[in-house]
Amino acid sequence: MRVRKKFSILMMDDSGRVRRFRMRTRLFILGLALCFVIFPITAALGVWFAYEFWTESRELKLINHELEQKYTQAHAKAERLGNLEVLLRKLNPVDAEQIMHNLAGARAVKNSNALAGDDPEPQTEPSGQDDASSAIVGKAITVVNNGRISMEKVVAKVAPGHKVRISLDLLNPDQKKTIAGKINCTFLSAKGQNIPLVISPEMSDFKINRMKRVVIVSTLPENVGTTNASIIVEVAMEGDETVYRNAFPILR
Repeated sequence: MRVRKKFSILMMDDSGRVRRFRMRTRLFILGLALCFVIFPITAALGVWFAYEFWTESRELKLINHELEQKYTQAHAKAERLGNLEVLLRKLNPVDAEQIMHNLAGARAVKNSNALAGDDPEPQTEPSGQDDASSAIVGKAITVVNNGRISMEKVVAKVAPGHKVRISLDLLNPDQKKTIAGKINCTFLSAKGQNIPLVISPEMSDFKINRMKRVVIVSTLPENVGTTNASIIVEVAMEGDETVYRNAFPILR
């Protein structure tokens, strides 16, 4: 007569009591096999879920970043339109009508070029960034952008201590060579008064190959308000040549 082999599992607690569990050979081998199979599968599923969550989180962060950029651009555009309304009210009817006529003409040319499928050529007059920005500054400045340097994510905010904080990204379109220059900022009040800001060379001077994040903090002149005010950002390169100039509203 064949005797069936069985395995005994002994479990003893601190008091010395022993409990024994008897298992058949096949059941014992099956339990070991399940342990060796379940653990790798569980680990693989955990890694897969972690990767899926990381991918979704990364996509959500990108979407959130794009929404923040659109919100900043929309807020800045609303501020500029508000500044335009204030300036138009303070101008005489002839100058206000001329500014509105120029703005309408620029939009008409832009729309006609878009319908014709023509690519807009680089301009040194008010063009691509924002028609309202060009109209705001009106006769105060001439918007310049010859394509030698690009500027993105420009945000000017009021800082504590009657200061202004200007943050922006400088981009080099030609990454084959390094460009260097200096950033100058001018405070443009709601009344059209231009006051150059004092900026240390550590913040104003730059030398980039591809991109550089610039943060400028400067003290505003005394007895001037920031309501409906703007900051004129100007970039000068070799020989004090102005390659970029535009105005941006000061956010509160």
